[in-house]
Amino acid sequence: MVKTFHEVGKSRPLITAPYLVDGSAWYTADLRFPNALHCKVLRSHLPHAKIKNIDISKAEKLPGVMYVATHKDVPKVKFNISHHPGAIPKDEYVLSDRVRYVGDKVAAVAARDRDTAERALELIDIEYEELPSVFDPEKAMKPDAPRIHNNMEKNICTNFVNAWGDVEKGFKEADSIFEDEYYTQAAHPSPIEPHACISYYKSGKLEIWSSTQTPHRSLAKLSDIFGIPQSKIRIYQPYVGGGFGVKCDIILEPITAFLSLKTGAPVILELTREEVLTTTYSRHPSTTKLKIGVKKDGTITARQVKTVIDTGAYASQGPGVMAFMVYSCNSFTSLYKTPNLKIDGYCVYTNKPPAGAFRGYGNPQVAFAAESMLDTIARELGIDPIELRLKNVIQKGDIDPTTKFAIKSYGLQECAEKTARTIGWKEKRGNGGVGIKRRGLGTAWLMHCTGVHPVMDETCSSEVKMYSDGKISVIMSAPDIGQGIMTTTAQIAAEELGVPLEDVDITRADTIQPFDKGTYASGGLYITGESIRRATADVKTKLLNKAALELDARVESLQIENGKIKVKGTSKDVPISEIMKGVESGELIGKSTFVPISNAPNFGVVCAEVDVDVETGEVFPVKIVYAHDVGKAINPAIVKGQVESGIIQGIGFALTEDLIYDDKTGGILNPNFVDYKILTARDLPELVPIIVESQEPTGPYMAKGLGEAPIVAVAPAITNAIYDAVGVRIKKIPVSPEKLYQMISRKNT
Repeated sequence: MVKTFHEVGKSRPLITAPYLVDGSAWYTADLRFPNALHCKVLRSHLPHAKIKNIDISKAEKLPGVMYVATHKDVPKVKFNISHHPGAIPKDEYVLSDRVRYVGDKVAAVAARDRDTAERALELIDIEYEELPSVFDPEKAMKPDAPRIHNNMEKNICTNFVNAWGDVEKGFKEADSIFEDEYYTQAAHPSPIEPHACISYYKSGKLEIWSSTQTPHRSLAKLSDIFGIPQSKIRIYQPYVGGGFGVKCDIILEPITAFLSLKTGAPVILELTREEVLTTTYSRHPSTTKLKIGVKKDGTITARQVKTVIDTGAYASQGPGVMAFMVYSCNSFTSLYKTPNLKIDGYCVYTNKPPAGAFRGYGNPQVAFAAESMLDTIARELGIDPIELRLKNVIQKGDIDPTTKFAIKSYGLQECAEKTARTIGWKEKRGNGGVGIKRRGLGTAWLMHCTGVHPVMDETCSSEVKMYSDGKISVIMSAPDIGQGIMTTTAQIAAEELGVPLEDVDITRADTIQPFDKGTYASGGLYITGESIRRATADVKTKLLNKAALELDARVESLQIENGKIKVKGTSKDVPISEIMKGVESGELIGKSTFVPISNAPNFGVVCAEVDVDVETGEVFPVKIVYAHDVGKAINPAIVKGQVESGIIQGIGFALTEDLIYDDKTGGILNPNFVDYKILTARDLPELVPIIVESQEPTGPYMAKGLGEAPIVAVAPAITNAIYDAVGVRIKKIPVSPEKLYQMISRKNT
């Protein structure tokens, strides 16, 4: 019998929507504090240099300037800005005497107003000793390359290798071997809200308001830097206008905290759009050399890959991204069954702005390479690209070769069938015509983990409190950055307890509340949601035990519907509020600490339909159909919103978004939304999100993660569609009209 739900599976509006619509939602930069100081940061114009001397005397004398900080003042404690708690290179200081990219921090000013702080920056005199620079990761790994961090040989931040079977044996067994090289660019997450942070140190306590994705993860880092016990640090998360990974790290917190420690005043730092694009972190540019051996029927016998990612001047998330690319379930290592595999990954320092976390976390880079080559193989062997993938893809019950977890929920074949039928795959593919505009279809598939268990601790705790009126409050700290976690977890609590959604209140993230891992790795609903379900179940048990006494009934004969406790088989029911009147304390409290036992991979299939103008090289996406296996859609409207947003970012990754570096300095030449092209509503094709439910047994109400997956496979689906239209194989993105026109011209001559 199919279980029916009263809240789960319903498309409810965001519970934050009224505040977002009427403008009453307060973001970090909206907050006001008496006597607050404004911070501005002086940044390097050189890519690599030693600060020989820095004179701040004129800046300090400027009226309204309260403090000027340099490397001489800050704690001499190295740290890594990422949310990773484990072994990851500590290579940054709050301020350093050595700059490593154009935009690196040199000094910071706290002043009465923003204009004064900016004027003070102009009064700081610096004498540099310029050092040799390197901007290409392949060149950076050569023995004679300039050393960016003295303790990192050949500028290799991380080198990971994963292998099983015997790749040489596998290639000997192959009937055909395919080799190629693929490149992806630095794309920026570009959240609409610029980064902002306010720190206030008072009476031995440090309070921080930040547009962060990981408030609890930041506590230990700040405690280490400043020697303040974690119990004396509190981080609040106001409303956040998007993150996509770039707000996982402590980018602004150390500077504002230090200045507040020195002045005793609240200190606010809000980045400009140019600062966001040049000093917060992009997706890692990548080079992937791929080799695949196949039988005549398309069966994969071996795969080998060497991938190099450019982490820029500092490690940040680079080692984590590389670890995901090499060891985790993704579109290369796990999606297609391979008896013999070797992947060799290098994360390399250069004198360019740092790269970090961005939705997909390394998977879009390897998926572009893998899904492009599979399309090439299918065409060379005369096999339908969907059939080739179906022949090799992982199945339900298989063991993921990287995590060693069994695949317990699986809707990939259904995703493939629905996308192909919706796009008209059999009817349209290969029929692009001969006119100026040629139409093509392409597909790409994905696999992405839910959370990162067992690589990192993924603990989440929550508390649910029922009041005397029968209403409940969910106390949790999963950051809502626009993805709707407050709404979906409230739905889970309402479902578990049998009360209307309007009877559920839910808190914003705050580190004084129970620990939450943070919003990243698609694990919010899967991990936080299950913790909240269990905490709510704890309240429910206590409530029913009390009701059984009041109603002189057995607990197992009671059920809760629409805020009332009913005795099964009778017409007797009592409002929850009546039972709560007999609770001596006036409230019931349920608690839960949950650690996942799986990372429940989610799957997806995208089919793209595009037009290509052979006279200009312009690519016009016509229709993108994207089906995702989400286990169970707690809120279908939110699921579709996630898929649509991922498609939009994926189109940008494929066609328009590219941070352009100066060849001589490594600085970014297009730090604005005029020259860095994110898509707008006018640019969008028809978007068709499809929900597939496979019922994940380890997730809350059979749900699993989704957040990152929708961006992963869009770019290769589009470039495969371009090949279908004009017969040109794209191996480097983004695809500019100029580059594509030249490729078409060369093909036709």
